[in-house]
Amino acid sequence: MGISWEKYIAVTRQRPARKPLVDALQYVDKKEHALNIGAGAHMDSRYLLESGFDKVTSIDPDPASQLCAEEIHDPRFEFYLTKAEDYNFKPNTYDLISAQMVFPYIERSSFPRVLCEIKASLTERGILTVWIFGDRNGKMLAKTKNDVLYFSREETEALFSGMEVLDFIEEEKDQSSPVHGKMTHYHEFFVIARKK
Repeated sequence: MGISWEKYIAVTRQRPARKPLVDALQYVDKKEHALNIGAGAHMDSRYLLESGFDKVTSIDPDPASQLCAEEIHDPRFEFYLTKAEDYNFKPNTYDLISAQMVFPYIERSSFPRVLCEIKASLTERGILTVWIFGDRNGKMLAKTKNDVLYFSREETEALFSGMEVLDFIEEEKDQSSPVHGKMTHYHEFFVIARKK
């Protein structure tokens, strides 16, 4: 059984903005345009708006995320119902890009292209903040383990080649899943990097 994003969005609606995003804001030079990839319940979208960005664009392929987006009544906000693989990343556009728990679910064959497009769409000194599953991560809610991308430390470091890495945190812990409640071993990387 694959992950139920509708259920995940429902159980995370009241959560605060994710810490990697909050931490990333200290490095942002400009607040003209932010992109939130994999917006989910939009707690991060709301945080970006509250933080004073002139424009916040959010994308997510799940209709449950679109319903959450419709609750945000702010002219600075726009939402697109699409996967990262299908989104039109415009070069030199975003001062900050947040991709929390997104990279693991990008289609394997499309990942190199999407990563290049994400990097290219950052403005000069733009900030990228991501949350990635490590290769010792436990069983995730996917049809098979092959449906999820896992990265070693070396592979994770290589993702940010050509960028200035500002923060690189590796964590391992056992905790219950917010969706199914079962104990899971988490191995994760939280990275903040700046475009040179």
